[in-house]
Order: sequence, then C-alpha cells, then structure tokens
Amino acid sequence: LYVLGNRAHGGSGERKGIILLLAVFAFYYWKIGSFPRLESRFVMPVVPFLLILSCVFWERAANARYLGGLLFAAVIAYNLVSCYYVGKRFRDDPRMDAQTWVLKNVPVGSSIESSGYVPDWNKLEGVEIQDMAFPNVSGRKRLFEKIFARDDKTLEKMEQFERPNEDVGWYTAEALDERRPEYVAVDSLYYGRFLGNALYPGIERFFTDLLSEKYRYRIVYDRKTPPVPRWIYPKEIDFLENRITILSGNHPSAADRTHVSPSSDAEKHREASP
Repeated sequence: LYVLGNRAHGGSGERKGIILLLAVFAFYYWKIGSFPRLESRFVMPVVPFLLILSCVFWERAANARYLGGLLFAAVIAYNLVSCYYVGKRFRDDPRMDAQTWVLKNVPVGSSIESSGYVPDWNKLEGVEIQDMAFPNVSGRKRLFEKIFARDDKTLEKMEQFERPNEDVGWYTAEALDERRPEYVAVDSLYYGRFLGNALYPGIERFFTDLLSEKYRYRIVYDRKTPPVPRWIYPKEIDFLENRITILSGNHPSAADRTHVSPSSDAEKHREASP
C-alpha cells in the first residue's frame, strides 16, 4: 500500500518499498523459520510479500526482449520436473514392490508379524495370510518424560494420550521364539525411532539383532527408497523415505532372497551390532 500510494502521487519510493518488504520477510523468516518442524503452510503467508518484491525485477526485465520469457519457461520447466519426481517417488516406494513380492512368494495361510508403516497385506487381492500387527510403541512417552521431567502439567497431559503400559516385553527374542511367526516385516519409519538412543534399549537390541539375522529369521526382501536429485522440490515428503525388510523363518536359499546393495542400511546394522 505504501508503494502504491507513492506511485499514485507521482513518487517512486521504490527503495523504501523494497526495504519495507524485506523487513517483513526477515521478521517472518526469523520467527517462523525457527520452528523445529516447518510445514509448507507455515511458509505460504510470506509468499505474497516475495511476489510483490519480485515486481521490481519483472518491471526491469520487461525491457529485455527475451529475458522474461526465458525465466518464465525455466520456472515452468522446473516445476514440471519436480511434479514428475513427486509421482516417481511414490511409485518407487519400496512398500509398493514389497506387496508384489508377498503376493508371489508368501503362501496362503502363512503367518506374518508386521510393524507400523507396513502395508496391510490382506487388502491385496490374492493374499490370504495371518497378519499380526506389532503392538505400537510411539517412543514419545519416555522421550517426554525425559524432556519435561520438571513439568508436571505437561506430563499429566501426556498421560491422557499415551498408553500407560507400553508392551515393551513383546520385543524380545524369547517372546518372538514363543510366537514363532513364519515371516516378520518391519519398516524403518517404525523401528528407526528406537535406534541411536537409550530410551528403549531392549527394543533397540531386538531390532538390531533381528536385522543382523541373529535370530532364526533370514532376510528375504530388503529394499529402501532410491535417492533423488537434491535440487528438486520438495526435498522431503512425509512418511515416504523408508526401508522395508521381510524376514523368513523358513531359511530360504540365497537365490530366493531379494537384498539391497552391500552398502545398504542392513549392512550398517550388522556393523553396529555387538
């Protein structure tokens, strides 16, 4: 409004307008950009200020015959390529291929235990197996108890939403041997929360040993999200980058196994395990 008012009265005020817009943008970036988790919708309110600020550039670019067209074409091309990669990343989600693998390799009536973020196998046409879900342990309970140890009000509020009794005992070698499922399917979006911290040492040991094949189960399927160019947008898509691993207690031959490359996360788990 300040810039438009100046122009209406014959003034320029371009430099002051730019400073004003940059000040708003800088304050917004400083305040909102400091959030630990930055959602796209948090950023959108500042976009109009950037568009207004870009008018100065476009006004000057209008004098160049082809510059504006080239820049516009570049922006459109970048967005088209980014859109293509968004679809490609969902298509290449390893959980999509895992569904095909289960359909072809897991016999009807087999038993399988599945962690969170693993597909619901029985929703696939042609798949009829006994699917038991891992008891969910969010990891928030002990984390919040540590962070808010002196904040009784927050801890009291947490108890309303978190399970009072987490089934940690389910994640042991003895319990797994007693249940004896034929297959186990785990996803890094679930077990990754337990690795690299001391909040749930028993669960961390369970997944580390499981992925290191220290139990009676052997990896028969192991895939992770393929890398994408760093310059595309968005760089991260929630709950998409993952690694899914299926283990069998039937000890298949090496020819029947579907592994990632030796530099995969599975190797890293083996190297890190005691």
